[in-house]
Amino acid sequence: MVGGMSEPKPTVFQLNEFDWWAGNDLESVKAAYLKEMGYEDSRLMDVRDAFDEPHEVSDLDMERLKFVDGDDPINADGAPGGTRTFREQLNLMIDRGEAFPCFFASTEY
Repeated sequence: MVGGMSEPKPTVFQLNEFDWWAGNDLESVKAAYLKEMGYEDSRLMDVRDAFDEPHEVSDLDMERLKFVDGDDPINADGAPGGTRTFREQLNLMIDRGEAFPCFFASTEY
């Protein structure tokens, strides 16, 4: 808390039809995504292609959308995976002290 104001709680942003990232605001999330995806050199890729109507995920969708934990669903440590809501997953990441902005979910992985 700085100057009596608390830090904003991270939320989830859908950046395109297959990628979701979490962070405090859309602009910082977009910047981190571009860096991670190699868009730093605009000569290499057209940055406009990275996003398709990026937006904050609604409260309704945070409860409706499911995060799949693991493959088939088995985690890397052999423990059963499973699913949880996007809200449950975000809260877990916050509780673990993850750094934001960061990758959240994708239909491609």
